Amino acid sequence: MAEHEVRIIKMPAYRLALVNTVSNSPEMASIQRLMKWVAERNLADREYGQRWFGRNNPPPQEGKSEYGYDAMVTIPDDITADDEVQLYEIPEQTCAVIKANLQNITQMWNYLYDWVSGREYEIADHGLEELLDPYANDEEFLFDLWLPVRK
Repeated sequence: MAEHEVRIIKMPAYRLALVNTVSNSPEMASIQRLMKWVAERNLADREYGQRWFGRNNPPPQEGKSEYGYDAMVTIPDDITADDEVQLYEIPEQTCAVIKANLQNITQMWNYLYDWVSGREYEIADHGLEELLDPYANDEEFLFDLWLPVRK
């Protein structure tokens, strides 16, 4: 397999709004529900450095067609939970990070897990996908994959 650039980055703590969808293909449904919530509150127009994350929750399981996906967006302190979203906090953490696109995301997750297991790090928590432009066409989605690690 070709060598890909893996970076070790300290991720700051984030406060997020989270939407979970469970289906046999939940990613876009979760992202679209969260985008609607963001638009209804004019949060896309606020200048606080909005970042979008996602993760499987619950993850796919052999023999089951349905799994869950959490779509998350950073939010300012004055936003509260409601019927549409839960509040979620990501603690400050050190992560191994690699770029991916929609076509190679599974391959890049596998590469990242293999990379970590061959280094002085161990996996510290469940990984996150950062969607770099949630407003792009889904075939053009680019990601940073964040895998929390510790020495």
